[in-house]
Amino acid sequence: MSVRSFFTRKDALPQRLTGTVWGILVVLSVTGSVSVVAHGQESTGTLFLAGLGALAAWSIVETGMAFFEGLLVSVGAPARRSGLERAALMTGVVLFVGALPILVPLVALAPWPTWALRVSNAVAILELFFVGLLAGRVAGGRPLVWGLSLVAFGGALVAVIVLLGG
Repeated sequence: MSVRSFFTRKDALPQRLTGTVWGILVVLSVTGSVSVVAHGQESTGTLFLAGLGALAAWSIVETGMAFFEGLLVSVGAPARRSGLERAALMTGVVLFVGALPILVPLVALAPWPTWALRVSNAVAILELFFVGLLAGRVAGGRPLVWGLSLVAFGGALVAVIVLLGG
């Protein structure tokens, strides 16, 4: 699979959407956990580095898993291995780039840490909503319902992650 086809093929869209959601949830859970553990005494730099580090690590894991999954699918079909490495790499890149905007407020609003975290969370909620809208269109459902459902689902997952201390 070429890099171009990864972004234009409709059958790859669910993988791109789920990768984006993973990235958003990783950043939300890490910044939220650091914020809870530090009792509001964390710096935006700490939150940014924690979020960026977790996002980078998870992007690498996701890339490896996409490559592994591709190898399993292509067993006995060597022709399907063509472009597997690029497709796996693009999975990790989409996850990383898709969630990067959540970290921008932590740098841009560094002098106001509380506002930086709130704006960062708002960006994440907006991203989840827009990914849900697109998922609703792809699934042939009602995009608004999908968008709101993904926001609720993401919020619930992050709440559980933070409550568990993760």
